[in-house]
Amino acid sequence: MKKLKFLIISNCGIDKATVKGLDVLSSLNQLKSVRLERLISPLSGKQSIQALQNIEKLSLSLCEGFDYIPTFNSLQDLNLNSNNNLPASIGKLEQLEYLDISLCEILKELPKEIGQLKTLKELNMRECSNLTMLPSTVCELHSLKLVTGDETIGKQWLRAKNTSIPELNVQIVEAYFSLDWLDI
Repeated sequence: MKKLKFLIISNCGIDKATVKGLDVLSSLNQLKSVRLERLISPLSGKQSIQALQNIEKLSLSLCEGFDYIPTFNSLQDLNLNSNNNLPASIGKLEQLEYLDISLCEILKELPKEIGQLKTLKELNMRECSNLTMLPSTVCELHSLKLVTGDETIGKQWLRAKNTSIPELNVQIVEAYFSLDWLDI
């Protein structure tokens, strides 16, 4: 396990699930990519998550209840405001190159500390329907090459591109609704 570089925890059930026991992550020094899907409170602040400081790819697709994401420098509890937003400590992930917060409908805003992610190259924020405003600090993300989002947030990224991130490619996607699952 000490050589593990990629970890996926995906809930395949109908309801979202809570995962406990992620304190094992503290011993995974080689861990570079974590993908958590359809989970409630995917990371617990009472657990040692020091390995996340070296993370390059983080996917929190379809997750909710970010109340317990730890601060990444002190590994103490971080209480988010009641809006269930990403924690300010996300800015401490200095190696982060890819962030996927797609389908996280509970997110209402990004923290201003998102601008501290100087190595961030790609951000997937499609179908985050409650996310309507970007902090001004996104203009500091000069390494950012690709953002995927809906029309509302996409227009804001286009303004950021025009003012300070000329190399940015903004992909605006339409919301996709399918009833194909009814044919089962």
